[in-house]
Amino acid sequence: MLAKLKLSSDQKGSWLKSKHFSRGIKAAAAAFAILYLINGAEVHAASEELKCLAQNIYFEARSEPVEGKLAVAHVVMNRVASPRFPNTVCGVVHQGGYAVRHRCQFSWWCDGKSETITNHRAWLESLELAHRAYRDRSDDPTGNALWYHAAYVSPSWRSDFVEGPKIGRHIFYSERASVASMVEVASNQSIN
Repeated sequence: MLAKLKLSSDQKGSWLKSKHFSRGIKAAAAAFAILYLINGAEVHAASEELKCLAQNIYFEARSEPVEGKLAVAHVVMNRVASPRFPNTVCGVVHQGGYAVRHRCQFSWWCDGKSETITNHRAWLESLELAHRAYRDRSDDPTGNALWYHAAYVSPSWRSDFVEGPKIGRHIFYSERASVASMVEVASNQSIN
């Protein structure tokens, strides 16, 4: 659920005109608001996908530089494109469920903490970056990574994959070539 900013009309006008609210973020917020105002299943589905992607950026990388935020977004989009993962953004972000703590793909989803948006500037930036990554309007700085972890932890699974770039406070990983080709062959066989 999106957190609602409770401001009077005068407050909203001065907040939007403030020097702290960039032109790009204004445009992203307006575009996202339009998605919620238009009726239609396709637009609603796209807005839900953008919301899931923006939430993942916000909760996984809000303190990262823009490149780090886009890297997190691209891991989600790379997973959507991979036959190994769900084929929707929300499916990828929510994979592993909510009921079992620390057994999901993205820690914020099942860490037991509140998912309330408290930093509205960071939220609007997350929406803008989600839109860019979702619409394929940004380069993937991860080199098609499907996994990442914070640089201050050492998960046991990291040796199973090819280490890629360190972007911000995250290290990104890709599949080993032999595993990737086996998954592609299996996927093609199931389609035929």
